[in-house]
Amino acid sequence: MNGSKVAGRFVAAALVAAAVCGAGFAQSATPGCVKQQRTYVCNWESFRADFASAATVAVRSERLDPYTGVQLKDLAKALDKTVVEKDADLGFEVVPVDSNGIRVGPGDEALVELRIYAKTALTNRYDPIWVETYTGEVDRPWASTVHAVIEQFQERMAKH
Repeated sequence: MNGSKVAGRFVAAALVAAAVCGAGFAQSATPGCVKQQRTYVCNWESFRADFASAATVAVRSERLDPYTGVQLKDLAKALDKTVVEKDADLGFEVVPVDSNGIRVGPGDEALVELRIYAKTALTNRYDPIWVETYTGEVDRPWASTVHAVIEQFQERMAKH
């Protein structure tokens, strides 16, 4: 195997390890988030600045999953943001992480992402500015997993 393939695999392994060990706290030097393979790498300082300047949040959840919507609205209110239906400064959503491959035995894996989007200047498009990934056992109930990723994010916000 040549050196560039080894280096590429090392970088990929390091990014995966950072995402798993940091539970979504892998950082980037560029503003917002960049998806590298299956993991988002985000800039915490840029996120904090965007989050601090935002006043309103829109929540996206499935109609058949009202519990997630309620939790996201409660999160926005706990973080002193006003929940609106549209034209918000930020958007919150929780999505399951796609799993590739076969699961063998117990072990933690990325289960869910809390994605926070901001409206891009001069456009009507929202881009991810933070992705909080929760890692746990695959047989964990959805409502508990949603609650866990929100708690994890709130703890991160309180620490930083």
